[in-house]
Amino acid sequence: MQDGILKAEELYNALDQIIPPDFPLDSVIIVQLNGNIRSQTPYVDGEGTIQLWRYPAEEGGYWALFAHELVHAIAFDAAVKAGALEWESLGFYNEGWAEYASRLIDPAKTGFPFYGFDETVVAGYWASQEGPTLAELRNSHEELNLACACQTYPLRASWFRYVDETYGREAVLEIMYGGREMTPEVVAEILGDSLSEVDRAWRAWVLKGYALHPKADARADAYLNKIGCEPCL
Repeated sequence: MQDGILKAEELYNALDQIIPPDFPLDSVIIVQLNGNIRSQTPYVDGEGTIQLWRYPAEEGGYWALFAHELVHAIAFDAAVKAGALEWESLGFYNEGWAEYASRLIDPAKTGFPFYGFDETVVAGYWASQEGPTLAELRNSHEELNLACACQTYPLRASWFRYVDETYGREAVLEIMYGGREMTPEVVAEILGDSLSEVDRAWRAWVLKGYALHPKADARADAYLNKIGCEPCL
């Protein structure tokens, strides 16, 4: 438990360095530990409490997805106050940012959704498949988020990395913490390009990264053998 508290403080402080200094963060984060993982995945409940389950040790145990859930929980009160939890467009961006930010603050994590494999390989593999497009992931978040989780989480995180590296961290933070619903018009205004243009450029970027990886196909096969997941078509 003490190790968990120290890890939580470390991750909280790391997030505090990323999120805009004038954005109000929750000063108290409550975490509930629920035993071994079975059918329920970790989440932040309606009171802002992080609900965790214990994954296999090689995937990080209780802390496998903690960093991801902390990104949600650290801004929970502000999101409630702003009414953001009711925004129809929130899901794609909220989950994508949580996964990308969790990789920024906890890059060594070995569990879902990358399981320690190269992000370029995993995202590039899924981008090359005939699965849901980013537009579909935005428009059908509730239907596809968990049903296609093997794809949705890597693809959204990869999209945020592309936006971060191409348009800058300020643009990412404006999308997430600017106080406006992430409608296509608002995101396009922030980025200066339409979402369709950004998505096309992202796909070309991630596929190029996959093609340039010297062992991409072999690593993708190893990743698929590890996760045992069928793609959503």
